[in-house]
Amino acid sequence: MLQLLRNRTLQTILSANFFTTLGVSLFNIILLTYAKGFSNPHWFVSVVSVATVVPYVFGGLTGRFADQTQKKTNWLISTKLVQAGLYLILARIINQETAWVFYIVVVINFVSDVLGRYGGNLQSTDNCDSSAHCACQPATSDGR
Repeated sequence: MLQLLRNRTLQTILSANFFTTLGVSLFNIILLTYAKGFSNPHWFVSVVSVATVVPYVFGGLTGRFADQTQKKTNWLISTKLVQAGLYLILARIINQETAWVFYIVVVINFVSDVLGRYGGNLQSTDNCDSSAHCACQPATSDGR
């Protein structure tokens, strides 16, 4: 168990997952607060609530795509870069409190959450290419 906890790859993945979960949670709170600032807050809060839950409904679909994905590590890195780009766009437009900007922010958050679910499924299926041994793969009986 201690050897597993000393694994740098595992430490990096666990740290990244922790900060991702923290960031998503904080952003969802901020998005709900943003929604409450509009003239019809019940509608906007409902839109945020639905858009936050729906990516989890797609969990089975993203899991299936992740299982069938080749070069999982490349796709995992790509999804994280796309998410970062989406949040950079979001940071540029979120200070404008109009309904259209709100809907764009919700769509960006939705797409990012779906990509995050896909990336999480990529990690859980096998974060390594099948041709290379990796620390996240169990060793075979002969030590490979």
